[in-house]
Order: sequence, then structure tokens, then C-alpha cells
Amino acid sequence: MTLEQWSSASQIIAALGVIASLVYLALQVRQSEISQRALVLQARTDRGITLSLCFSEPYMGDLLAKIIRGDSDLDAAQQAALLGYVRSLALNVLDAQAQNTTGLLNDAGFERALAGARWFFSLPHARATWRLLHVQFTPADVASLDRLLVEPVPLAAPVDQVAEGNAIRAELLAAGRSPA
Repeated sequence: MTLEQWSSASQIIAALGVIASLVYLALQVRQSEISQRALVLQARTDRGITLSLCFSEPYMGDLLAKIIRGDSDLDAAQQAALLGYVRSLALNVLDAQAQNTTGLLNDAGFERALAGARWFFSLPHARATWRLLHVQFTPADVASLDRLLVEPVPLAAPVDQVAEGNAIRAELLAAGRSPA
């Protein structure tokens, strides 16, 4: 082989090496994106669980029962706790929206974040508390949260969850099904 043939062969081998490296890099980038999305979804799930567990504490559980029943006698400490929770929930939704917009959170994950927040924002006490919190958010954030959480959801009627839960349980037992 001549020197020119060796040079051509080495250039072909080098080009094949570059192509193989690019294919490998593309596969690595794709795997990295999948891992990043999975981590974001896991973090969102953890945050949702943490927000939900807030109400497993007796004080907060009593507060939740009170606002679901529509009791009008919240004291200053309960209103302060509700302010903190509604603010956390609003920030959680804004974060989910940002992650969805950038492609880090899929539409199903975003809708999951909205579902619980919409239910909570349907409660009159939560909706009133949200109006108290407007000053802590930018006008764009207020408009976005109103569009996502307030406008599509009517106010919920007060509910006695204990009575409703007992009625459902009795219905299931009467039908011969064990309660879940």
C-alpha cells in the first residue's frame, strides 16, 4: 500500500470512529434525559406525599376536617396554618407548570399535580385564603394560578366526611362487598 492509500484508509477509520462516537453520545444523552425526567417525577411524587402527610398531623387534620365541613370559626393560628399550606400548594403548582413547560414533567404528571390542588382550591376557606395570598405572588403567577386552579373549579359544598364515609361503608357491606 502506498502512503496515500494508508492516509485514505486512516481517514475512513477516523470518520467511522467519529460516527460511532456520535451514536454513542446520542444514546447517552437520551438515557440522561429519561433519567432526569424520572427524577423530576419522583421528586414531584415525594412533594405531593409530603403535602398530603401534612394533614396526618392531628392539628392539621382537625383543620382540614373543619374547612371541608365549612365551619366558619377558624382561629388565628388555624388561618395562619391554612395560609402556609395554600402558599405551599400554589408554589408546588407553579413549579409543576414550569417543569411541564420545559419538558421535564409530562402532561400526565402535571395534571396529577393540578388534580389535588384543584380539589383543595374548591374549598371556600382555601379559595378565600388564596385571595389573601395574592400579594405574595407576581401578577403573572396570580393570573396563571387563577386560570389553573380557580376558574375551572366551582366552589365545593360543605361535606361531613365522617357521615359520608360511614354511609359508603354501610352501602358496601349491604351489597356484600368488603370496604376498601
